[in-house]
Amino acid sequence: MNGQRNLDRVREKRRRLDPNTSRICIVGSGLAGLSTAISLSQAGFRRIQIFERDPSLDCQKEGYGLTLTYNPKGSLSELGVLETVAQHDCPSRSHYLFRQEEEETTSIDRSEKFRQSGAVPIGYFGNAFFDKQSCIRGYGQRSNLRIPRKLLRKILYEKLLHTLREQELEQKRKQRKDNPGINNGNIVNNNSSVGVHWNHSLVDYKWDEGNNQYHLRFSVKNESPVSLELSDTIINATADLFIACDGIRSSVLQQLYNETKLKGTDFTEKNKISQPNIRDSPQLYGLHPIGVRLILGIANNIDHPLLRERGFYTVDTKGHRLFTMPYQSNRFDFSNDQSHDMNDSAKNSHSSRIMWQLSFSTKNNDVTSSLDSSSLREYVLKVFKNWHPPVLDLVRATPVGSIWGTDLMDRNPRQVYEDLIVGRTSRSTTSSSRGQSRLIICGDALHPMSPFKGQGANQALADGPLLSKMLLKSSINAAITNWWRETLNRTAPIVLSSRKAAKNWHDPMRIVQPSSDRLDRNSRGADEGYHGFAGVKPSLIPSLVKVLRKRSIGPHLGDKLDLKIRNVIQEYNWFDNNDNNANKDGGEESNIEKYTNICEHVLQLASIGDTERLRQASLSSLSGCRHQYQYCKAMVEAKDEKERTCLHLAALNDHRFTCHWLLVEMRVLKQRHQSCDNSGQNRNNSSSSSSSSKNQNPLAKYHGLDIEGKTAYDYALQTGNNELIKIFQVVMHDEL
Repeated sequence: MNGQRNLDRVREKRRRLDPNTSRICIVGSGLAGLSTAISLSQAGFRRIQIFERDPSLDCQKEGYGLTLTYNPKGSLSELGVLETVAQHDCPSRSHYLFRQEEEETTSIDRSEKFRQSGAVPIGYFGNAFFDKQSCIRGYGQRSNLRIPRKLLRKILYEKLLHTLREQELEQKRKQRKDNPGINNGNIVNNNSSVGVHWNHSLVDYKWDEGNNQYHLRFSVKNESPVSLELSDTIINATADLFIACDGIRSSVLQQLYNETKLKGTDFTEKNKISQPNIRDSPQLYGLHPIGVRLILGIANNIDHPLLRERGFYTVDTKGHRLFTMPYQSNRFDFSNDQSHDMNDSAKNSHSSRIMWQLSFSTKNNDVTSSLDSSSLREYVLKVFKNWHPPVLDLVRATPVGSIWGTDLMDRNPRQVYEDLIVGRTSRSTTSSSRGQSRLIICGDALHPMSPFKGQGANQALADGPLLSKMLLKSSINAAITNWWRETLNRTAPIVLSSRKAAKNWHDPMRIVQPSSDRLDRNSRGADEGYHGFAGVKPSLIPSLVKVLRKRSIGPHLGDKLDLKIRNVIQEYNWFDNNDNNANKDGGEESNIEKYTNICEHVLQLASIGDTERLRQASLSSLSGCRHQYQYCKAMVEAKDEKERTCLHLAALNDHRFTCHWLLVEMRVLKQRHQSCDNSGQNRNNSSSSSSSSKNQNPLAKYHGLDIEGKTAYDYALQTGNNELIKIFQVVMHDEL
């Protein structure tokens, strides 16, 4: 008897998860849950169910902005949404780091405006301060994408629905091929039961050893049409694989901790009431308080030079840190304005929504325990009272009800694995313990982390694609074991480094008092690299900061700040000349043929509207800087036999997204403008036909003219596509 049971266990251990018949249950429809469902569906699994306690996709609050990595081989690409996310990117191209000085230190030998702002630049990321800047430097695809969390969730949900529709169509095509006599309308995919079940809250779950399945119970709230009172209906489900994606306060983990660490024995109502709660006692459930409070808000319709497709950090001597980033831009808002007038189209185009975060150590600041919006706003206004512009304007432009705060916590995923998976199995031989081999924990349920490395969403998105790969090539037990190993190796160090970053960012001694020794370490890639000043020799940054402070150069200068700082760097010749090698475009005669081939390639991509491959060609990570700059240069200069550029061809064929990328990311008009200014003449020789075109459009010399004397903008007008036309109008107004 025991021998047969052991044999059955061995067979079960070697069994693979059947894509057509195995039931997979996912709890939670956040980023981790949806990405897991998409990747499993793409891998061919048919019976996937997502259970979500929210009543609908849109019921959550707006949420916060995410920083995602643009990686052609990363999770977004594997899920098939990289280009969609990139098209919704709200770009942030540079940022300053300011030090907000104490009031008494700003009252001596300072201008009145500087005394009012009391801030000095101590760091910069961007390309404003490179000495011999080529016309293509700093343009192309950025390594980061900025997108609201709620929008990303919607993109993933729509991708899941699209994947399911494709599955059903493929199943119907297969059935028609196998049974050509069956009428199309009678074909039903009996194996497909993928979907999202809204308004389902997990009650409990239990492992069934006999069937090697989990039994799950969900509570569904129903509103009585007579009494309008809510009542609960219990729904049962079974799972061959159970995946918890239900966030930092995971119900799945709460039950697992209660059973394993807190010695819960059963789930009667009496015992449930007496058990601890994950919200009230987070440390009992593996959560580690970081000691940092974060307050977040989203300012509406605000414009300032430091916020135009850029952001800034500000730190003070008391451990406060302010971070801002573009959240949503109306620069190309097509909902209202369909005018063809350039000035009207560009009017108020820089008014945007900006996300801001104030974070600080709860150990060094006197804060109340209240997290209601009014109390948080009052505290923020108190902190920002004497801060530089436009900080107070950000808060005043933020609706009070949208401000929220939280005390940050993280969780060590290795500890979860040791305590609840490995440790539980080794301590017990109960059927419940053996069921943990069929349990996967993803996203913030397993590895929540502080936001100060910008990796939380990226890591959550990576969990699902990894799981689908493992399940396709190994038995279920081996696949899950391998998934745990790789996930822990990937995420545990990031959780710890994010915790370290949280401490560093809120330690005044580490942030506001840079030393030459630390800057030398930063140049070698140390974690403390908050004081980098792009384009400036690292060893000279303290001297630069000292001069900027003495001359009262700070954020109060607005759009003149870049120029003032550049003048100082140029005066002392503090440019980082080592970076000039990146500007070489490899134009030697031996590379002429190669460059010609590159030109032909990018022209072909532009003509068919392949924005994704153009983006990737602009990335330096593909094959080195020289390769990158050759491609970027070709996107500006390449012409076909009719003298048409990439922008001409994209506009001619009405490829709106390609034109948008060339204009906004590659900034082809700006680069042609710089080239003309540097050479002192127009590169396009004028003829009688071209003179006529220039008279109609004074900006034509910066577009480039084809043999018919037309600019890319002329072709955009020719399409009649108002959205495409407006993109040109806004960019021409802003860039030139």
